Amino acid sequence: MNMLSTWFTGSSQSASPFPSFSSDAEIPAIPLPDYTKMQVHCSGRALLAQEMPHDQKIIKAYVQAGMLQEVPAITKQGTLWRCLRCSNKNPGLFGVHACACGRERCVYCRECLEMGRVSACTPLYYWTGPKASGVFTDPLVWSGRLSSGQERASRAAAAAGLRKEELYIWAVCGAGKTEMMFQAVAEALARGERVLWTTPRTDVVRELYPRLAEVFPGVPAAAWYAASPEARPEARLVLATAHQARRFKGAFDVVIIDEVDAFPYVFDPGLQQAVREACSPHAAVIYLSATPGGKEQQRMKSGALSYVRVPRRFHGHPLPVPECRWAGNWRLQLSRGRLPPALLQWCRSRDTAYPLFVFVPSVAAVRPAVEVLRTEGFRCDGVHAEDEKREEKITAFREEQIDILVTTTILERGVTVPKADVAVLGADDDIFTESALVQIAGRAGRNPERPEGDVVFFHYGRTKAMQQTVRHIQTMNREEAAPDE
Repeated sequence: MNMLSTWFTGSSQSASPFPSFSSDAEIPAIPLPDYTKMQVHCSGRALLAQEMPHDQKIIKAYVQAGMLQEVPAITKQGTLWRCLRCSNKNPGLFGVHACACGRERCVYCRECLEMGRVSACTPLYYWTGPKASGVFTDPLVWSGRLSSGQERASRAAAAAGLRKEELYIWAVCGAGKTEMMFQAVAEALARGERVLWTTPRTDVVRELYPRLAEVFPGVPAAAWYAASPEARPEARLVLATAHQARRFKGAFDVVIIDEVDAFPYVFDPGLQQAVREACSPHAAVIYLSATPGGKEQQRMKSGALSYVRVPRRFHGHPLPVPECRWAGNWRLQLSRGRLPPALLQWCRSRDTAYPLFVFVPSVAAVRPAVEVLRTEGFRCDGVHAEDEKREEKITAFREEQIDILVTTTILERGVTVPKADVAVLGADDDIFTESALVQIAGRAGRNPERPEGDVVFFHYGRTKAMQQTVRHIQTMNREEAAPDE
């Protein structure tokens, strides 16, 4: 049994509402229209009728032949409603509406509304026939070389994939976790298995997809995130946010959960359940992060969870150690449309040939920080989770059209900008936990041409999280690692 049933919560999640998944049954003797198209489109997914490639008459024929199973999208368990698509059981996330079915108060799920409304009268269809398959010989096209630490993790991940086990890759920011997974993914695809690479953050999916599509050029791949283009149903390699993993049921044989400790996944049992349901019953599960939580570290120490620790970046240089600088009452200064003189002086004195992330503790702090930095002559912009132009601005930052990008913690993980420096304004704010600060510091020094980077925490009093972050990074730098071959 894989660990997704108890991950982070410490208690069993509810069982999957889908009692049977795609079997190894043979194609039915009854002639069915466009069988291959239906098999590829539906295998491993829970779909609404309007998401199917055929009309209701043909759907009914597949149900009668036992190739599709029809289940109600929303059921009632005692006094509580449950959405079988997204596993939502929160009473506050259900609503009622006057429905085309004739009911004046038909219950619908608000949690997965962005995927199309499902109501108590809505059927879901999932494939119970033979799974769609695809075997790819030598699918990996990559000429890079792994460091010794990366190689250890790569071998362990490939072995976990083969044996259908779980594994935690605990690797520092910038260690090259993506490259460590190439061999495990390649071997799974060569076995004819389907792979899910999931993460809580949309920006991580956007960044990873072109990289993986490049090194697996002959493999049908798809990226699922909010407002993403229509994904390919035949995809054997799927990158998806945890929210979008709700679209799949029992589909994947190898599942990689990237940034497993990140918000909102770590605090949302519903998302954890969604990823569990996307797994086949005996899937291999590989977790990636630089900052595992305390409970997970205890499980590693006790031997309950296999892990590989990679304390060195792929280029072999140490992690930049953050410097803590007094900034005074930064909240008061922001409220007056100013920035702390210490931050402004540092921005003026640093080498502006290198890009700079400025992390702030709230959306409200983005605009005033951007305006002040612009008046100082910097090409500056700001992004946050609700910014519709976020992707466009990040691209401009990468292409050196912007000198400074002011951001919330939305970019603390998974986004790489070569040779960047990092500043944190208000590092003493509660939102900047040790985990967040370690990840933020990890945005600097990732390029071998400039492995040092600068990381500065501007504060109005040092916090325990700031001190733990410095100690965390210093410990990783001191930890012995085998030299690269």
